[in-house]
Amino acid sequence: MAECVDTNSRWSLSLRQLETIVDIPSDDLGFAIWYLKHRGFLMSDDKSCTQITTEGMEYLEGHLPAYADIAPFLRQQPVVP
Repeated sequence: MAECVDTNSRWSLSLRQLETIVDIPSDDLGFAIWYLKHRGFLMSDDKSCTQITTEGMEYLEGHLPAYADIAPFLRQQPVVP
């Protein structure tokens, strides 16, 4: 399997990598990714990994959530593959 990480920086994440970060069911994560791609906030790179778009970054900068609002969706201890 091709790795979705640049040698110097992380530019994209695979679905498996995202699943290790967030604590939501795979089906819900898949739907969220699908929705955000159709809104133009995410895109897939040439290795089918997920990247945030400039539109996604601009949206986040204008609507930055509080950590307390997103903490329930983050894994306390990320799963090590």
